[in-house]
Amino acid sequence: MVGALIVLLMLSACGGASAPPQAQRSVPSAPALAGLPLAALQGRLTGLVAPDTMLELNIGLPINSQGLAQAAQNIYNPSSPSYGHYLTPVQVARQFGASIAAIRKVSAWLTSQGFQIVSASPLHTNLVVRATAAHIASAFRVLLQTRSLNGQIFFGPSAAPALPSAIAPLVTSITGLTNFSHIMHTPTLKGLVGITEQPTAGNCTLYGVLGGITRDTIARTYAYDQLYDKGFQGQGMKIGVIELGDPYNRDDIANYAACNGDQVHLRNIEVDSPLAAGTGSGEATLDLEMIAGLAPQAEILDYQTPQADNVGYLDALNKIAADDQVQVVSASYGAGEDQFDAAYMAEFNNTLEVLAVEGISVFISSGDCAAFTDGVYGQLAVSFPASAPWAIGVGGTNLQQGEEIAWSDPNPNKTDCQNTWGTGGGLSKNKGFVRPLWQAGMGVKNQYSTGTRQVPDVAAVADNISVYYTGASSPLGWTLVGGTSAAAPMWAAGSILVDQALQKQGKSLLGGVPTLYQIANHPGTFQPFHDITQGNNLYYHAGPGWDYATGLGTPNFFDIARVLGALR
Repeated sequence: MVGALIVLLMLSACGGASAPPQAQRSVPSAPALAGLPLAALQGRLTGLVAPDTMLELNIGLPINSQGLAQAAQNIYNPSSPSYGHYLTPVQVARQFGASIAAIRKVSAWLTSQGFQIVSASPLHTNLVVRATAAHIASAFRVLLQTRSLNGQIFFGPSAAPALPSAIAPLVTSITGLTNFSHIMHTPTLKGLVGITEQPTAGNCTLYGVLGGITRDTIARTYAYDQLYDKGFQGQGMKIGVIELGDPYNRDDIANYAACNGDQVHLRNIEVDSPLAAGTGSGEATLDLEMIAGLAPQAEILDYQTPQADNVGYLDALNKIAADDQVQVVSASYGAGEDQFDAAYMAEFNNTLEVLAVEGISVFISSGDCAAFTDGVYGQLAVSFPASAPWAIGVGGTNLQQGEEIAWSDPNPNKTDCQNTWGTGGGLSKNKGFVRPLWQAGMGVKNQYSTGTRQVPDVAAVADNISVYYTGASSPLGWTLVGGTSAAAPMWAAGSILVDQALQKQGKSLLGGVPTLYQIANHPGTFQPFHDITQGNNLYYHAGPGWDYATGLGTPNFFDIARVLGALR
């Protein structure tokens, strides 16, 4: 990570270093361009980033936001002639992207300031660039300072970046000026105390006898099996998975698939640069095994980046939108909204909206610290990017003997979340994330509503799940995990089967989050969701209709397909 390259220069030893002189032609590039995220301002100043430290930035370009919003509204309006007519990346770039002239102008200025242009998005939405800390400081009229907070050393700008008046209107965000955000969602590995049998490839003797939830149980509970009976197992379909700095052991995935009678259809897509090989923390393993088990014939494209930060996350999402290869995306990463600046969150949501107009469903886990995403018990917060209006936020449930309740720890350790408190959910505190018109239905408008985005949208089982993982913390192979990191890929796997059925009937794909609310509000004689009415997320209670713990509920994928006319 970039942070590992930082050389701390104590302020007292900087030789009187000060901010570069403010150029007369420079102005703050936009009110939305912030410096450090709110939470980072509490950090204690410790020094400066070494001038020769190389950083990679993502430069957001102005898009036709109103035009994009109107297109999305029409595409998801059943009464519109454009309903279900998704756009290609070429159409997105032509209709909503920045002009060629604007891209050239920004690129030329950045190059003149010592930046290297790594790539320009085919969507005309952003540039990826590299530069030293010295060139960044000079170009944006900021110092890159190092800070310390709760044992974490990070860097960030001394103020909001400033740009020449001719360039300022052409830049909507600058991502990568700080590495403060900690966006890893690591699943809770419960281990196998007392079991001594060593794993071998294809060894399934422990699978299903640990008291954990198996693939077959999930398939029966959420009606994947009924789609299997119709011949839908993901043949010819592709699911994208985003993994930030977390590799996996391919043998683990193959072993899990083999124990479910399947083979693995999986290839890696490099984002930014290659990810070093290794076993990883178990996040990638969990994501991939859920999809490989539940959509066994679908091809999984694992979008890997070594940058486990907000730059890597946005780069991966932009690449998926530009590639337009997959029909569904699963992402199990996030952090509290106060870990990000408003411009970055807006940029990320714009890309999610682009994916929605392309007809690509994006499922993002809602977090595992219950209603308190920042890990401070009693302090309400939701996880971004699940809180973005165009994300499909996925919460979690506890499944026992066929009955589901909202997932939470009834006796939590209030001093340390450890991703075990329960399903994330609540209200966005980002005033720019207004609750969309399509987020409607029984339970949506309630005593807690403030007019901002409400999370999650849906849920799935997120506790006591059997996986095969040979990492250092689980050397025995079969283990039990928990977290909404499992629920998001479950939804992705089921949705790809629905998409396969829709394609066979010549119908449009499931697409973005508005479709799920349309299904819930107009189910006809079907039951597309299991309404979860029991349990809580340590603050909000589950109840009839939509709720802050489980959203619309857990899926019945067979009936979701029937509501959409995918089955005859």
